[in-house]
Parts: sequence; structure tokens; C-alpha cells
Amino acid sequence: MMAETSAPPRRDPKAIEAVVRALAARFGNRLVTSQAVRQQHGNTVTWIENQPPDAVVFPQSTEDVQEIVRICAAHRVPIIIFGAAGNGTPEYPSGVEARQVPADSAGRLQLDAVLQSLSKDGVTRVLVEGGPTIASALLAADLADEVVIGHGTASLSGKGRKPFGASGLEVLDDPSRWEPASKRAIGADTLTVHRRTGRFADGAKA
Repeated sequence: MMAETSAPPRRDPKAIEAVVRALAARFGNRLVTSQAVRQQHGNTVTWIENQPPDAVVFPQSTEDVQEIVRICAAHRVPIIIFGAAGNGTPEYPSGVEARQVPADSAGRLQLDAVLQSLSKDGVTRVLVEGGPTIASALLAADLADEVVIGHGTASLSGKGRKPFGASGLEVLDDPSRWEPASKRAIGADTLTVHRRTGRFADGAKA
């Protein structure tokens, strides 16, 4: 269930400033805040414009990564870790877990391997909030039981990307594969839920 709340802004400038100071004290010139480097690490493969981080740190050991994570976690500042294939998995704070699974020929994670790894620990449901690449891969592998679509009011014109790789929302119009489950307004936007045909008993909640 979703409800309107008066949650504080997600970005906390004071916390970010404190983290940058702490990282600078710990890592010196291995902390970089130049615009060029930040933009390089803010590139995405979506239509979303570049969103550079506030700083980039270049660790040289597992201990460095652990210290970076501890500093950011202490101030509740998000962190994105970039690493080359084959690197060891650092020790993360309590509540954070990383798993290593094989990649396919395109260099992407093997979805079956990911789900098998989770199922060994009793995980039977996974919420995936991804872009067109992962969304189209899940649909192509028939691994999605439910699709939730948020419809905004602003037009992206020619800058938008189709939600499922080369396909648009029309893939959800196939009654042999998808059936509408619910539709409701959230402010000026609309949230629609589509379920894989035949996978849910009548009245069952997803």
C-alpha cells in the first residue's frame, strides 16, 4: 500500500558534505571532485541525463572499500561501487549483501543463476526496479509474474526510451500473456498493475 507522506528530501547536503570531508581526510588526492571525473561516473545507458556523483574515490584495497562503505553508511549517504570482473567481494555492513554470479556472453548477469542463488536461501519473490534492458530480459525469459507501470503526465518527446528494449507497453496488451490487475491514481499520475495470465488464483494478492 502506498500513502502520501511528508518524508524528508532524499538528498541531504549536510550529510554529503560531512562524507566528502571524511573521505578527503582518509584518502587524500584519491578522492576526486572534478566535474569531468564526476560526469564520467554519472553516465547511464538510459535517456536520463547525466547525474554525476558528488565525489569519486579510487580505493586500492578491500580495506579501502570497507572504510568508504562505513563512512557513507554512518551518514546514510548512498554509494555506488564500480569494480572489474574477478575482484573479491568486500565485507559490507550488516544488512548489505553482495553475491557473485556468472555473466552471459554479452557480459550481463545470468538471470537463472541470480534466481537460483537467491532461492537457495529461501527467497521466492524479487522486486526488480530496472530499466529497459533488465525489463526486456525478464520478459523474454518469462521470469516476470507482475509488471507495475507508472504513467506520468509529462511527455518525453523523442528523448524517451521504450520500456522493454525494442518494445513498448503494447506487449502488455496480449491477453494470452498479460491481464490487467488494477489501476489507480497517485496525484496526477497513474499506476497500473499487470499480471502474467494464469499464474495467480482469483483474488490472490501479489
